[in-house]
Amino acid sequence: MAVRSDENKRSPLKAWVRALERTAPIERDRTLTLPVVIGRLGEHLGDAPALLSTATTLSYRSLAKACNRYARWGLARGLSAGDVVCLVMENCPDYMAIWLGLSGIGTTVALINTHLTGELLAYSLNLVAPRLVIAGPSLCAAVSEVRARLAPGVECWVNGAGSHELPRLDLTVAALPGEALQKSEFRAPTLDERALCIYTSGTTGLPKAANVSHFRLMQWSHWFAGLIDVQPDDRMYNCLPMYHSVGGVVATGATLVGGGAVVLRERFSASAFWKDVVAERCTLFQYIGELCRYLVNNPQQSEESRHALRLACGNGLHGDVWQKFQQRFRIPQILEYYAATEGNFSLYNCEGRVGAIGRIPPFLAHRVPVALVKYDVDAAAPARDAGGRCVRCRPGEAGEAIGQIVGASGRRAKPFDDNLGDARLADVEVQGPQRPECAQLRVPILELFGQLERMRQRRFAPFDGPHRHPERQAQREMKPHAQRIAQRHVGLEMSQRALGALGAFGEQRRMRPCGRAVRSQHHTNCRVARGRERPIECRPDVVDLASEAT
Repeated sequence: MAVRSDENKRSPLKAWVRALERTAPIERDRTLTLPVVIGRLGEHLGDAPALLSTATTLSYRSLAKACNRYARWGLARGLSAGDVVCLVMENCPDYMAIWLGLSGIGTTVALINTHLTGELLAYSLNLVAPRLVIAGPSLCAAVSEVRARLAPGVECWVNGAGSHELPRLDLTVAALPGEALQKSEFRAPTLDERALCIYTSGTTGLPKAANVSHFRLMQWSHWFAGLIDVQPDDRMYNCLPMYHSVGGVVATGATLVGGGAVVLRERFSASAFWKDVVAERCTLFQYIGELCRYLVNNPQQSEESRHALRLACGNGLHGDVWQKFQQRFRIPQILEYYAATEGNFSLYNCEGRVGAIGRIPPFLAHRVPVALVKYDVDAAAPARDAGGRCVRCRPGEAGEAIGQIVGASGRRAKPFDDNLGDARLADVEVQGPQRPECAQLRVPILELFGQLERMRQRRFAPFDGPHRHPERQAQREMKPHAQRIAQRHVGLEMSQRALGALGAFGEQRRMRPCGRAVRSQHHTNCRVARGRERPIECRPDVVDLASEAT
């Protein structure tokens, strides 16, 4: 398979647009969760490979059927919304099938670090108060050792053959039908409900279980599918642990929603890496920074020049390794990002700038309110001024990034899920100019931006070049399309404000893609009615995006 050379796939702007277009529709259907998406892909893609390991391969159809079997098993065990099942298994195709199937009936699945034993394992299991624990064959002994420390009545199962006394989950589910469940058999979870518990590493104390909702699973999967532009012929090499968000959701979910295949390995091997990548015809690679350092320090292999990788995606790639890794192994594109499972914002380096962890582009600043504040190392807390407020960093100054948490009023920048095991959440007030929230308009803004980019490709000059078409022609051609998108989601009252934001953004880029911007006062809102613009009642809680977009 030849390495892709299409420069359009490496365009930072197009990467953002693809991510926005994929995630914009998520909240339209509150019951459209990742398990539902996988079920539909099973019908659509059939026998196309989905999850591959050295021992097992699941097609999209067989993955969907496996999810249905595990869901039926969960219902037969009396599991329902609010119940928790702990999963202590090695990387394998069934790992994802189990948590997809159980979370699809409303059960929360806690993904347990497979390196934990003894007291730490017992603590992590008890933290989420599970009803059942599912272990892999090689981890069955560790679970059996702490079984006496679990609450009475907790069932323990093993998924796979081996010398153990626990009941076999794989044999039980094999006898169950794989057809899709009927709506009358269970209550489908919504996007707001918890799907997974993913644990922190425990570097600052005992591990904490971060709540991961169905919305976040959909957001992570579709966002990264857009950023890396997953296609059906893509194959992701994933040797990261599936109990973590990167190896278990980002690498797998993003590839699957794009129709590609995920090649799973239980662990990373520097000596076997390039042989695996070449043999499996992989085009994508999910990394953490140190894996790239190990590969650079490894002796040269003939396979390292015969791979088909077009993109490596991950975090923690240091600048001193980045160039050596990319040049030696001829990696066309590297997508570095910064994120945390328990966090509520992330940064992306779509430009491929060596050593940078990422940024938030101007047209998304209203959606992700983030501040970089000075940090007091001695106090292990943000530095504060005489008034008790955090102080913003100057350009080039190191600090700590903080993201705004959902408030009680419901106005929010991004959903945030609390952690189990850590109740310390405090409001932070930052000194300096701040951008008000505009979360109410995020769907039309994202879709309109995608519409703007598609029409630009067909008719208009590039953003960074001179406008080659008359302004009125651009307005006539784009405005009706943009209006329809906005009005479909938020109605007439707010659509013109969304158009105004894009108008200001286009003007900033020397292009006026849509109609005139709304009035600049922050207290003014506008309504579209029979093609005319008219002011309506004062809305002090809603901000004029025409000023925010710049």
